[in-house]
Amino acid sequence: ALGELDAAELEVTFLDPPVTLERIEETLREGYHVLHYLGHGAFSKRRGQAALYLQDDTGNAQIIADDALIGMLARQQERPRLVFLAACQSAVRSTADAFAGLGPKLVSAGVPAVVAMQDFVAVETARKLSTTFYQRLTEHGTVDLAMNEARSTLVTAGRPDAAVPVLFMRLKSGQLWGAEADARGEVLGSTKPRAFWTTLMRQI
Repeated sequence: ALGELDAAELEVTFLDPPVTLERIEETLREGYHVLHYLGHGAFSKRRGQAALYLQDDTGNAQIIADDALIGMLARQQERPRLVFLAACQSAVRSTADAFAGLGPKLVSAGVPAVVAMQDFVAVETARKLSTTFYQRLTEHGTVDLAMNEARSTLVTAGRPDAAVPVLFMRLKSGQLWGAEADARGEVLGSTKPRAFWTTLMRQI
């Protein structure tokens, strides 16, 4: 998804297995602007809780409840400005509480923007969405515009699950960089998007 972007202006870190919550936290402390998760997700209607499938120290699958992930991010001195969850049901919300879901909870915890999936999503759809989204975001830095442009690509391609990706955002302007982000203390230094772009991608 990021192969066509300028490698001189984009730093991508792939977290090698085992991908544990502890290792994600350790890596984020180095300072990353984006956390991109590519893996399995699930939502329990009975519990009204989402979960991601990570790994334990031996490489076996480990289910991480949304509260554990959110708590870890909330404790970071500098949180990612964008969390991209290419995981099924990572945006599903409880019918009893619109804020009970991984996407809304992350925004409530202080993440400026969250891309997540409100149902099951195909790998090809997630790939196409990511490609256009990141290409456009690095051009203009406006996350909701980049999301609309990426969704348009899915519609044009005839993807049946084009409506599954959704954006949760707490930025009025939609700008991940600039005056609004500066006011929130989420940017240090230049306001040019390309000068800042650093992405943490992890695969499991």
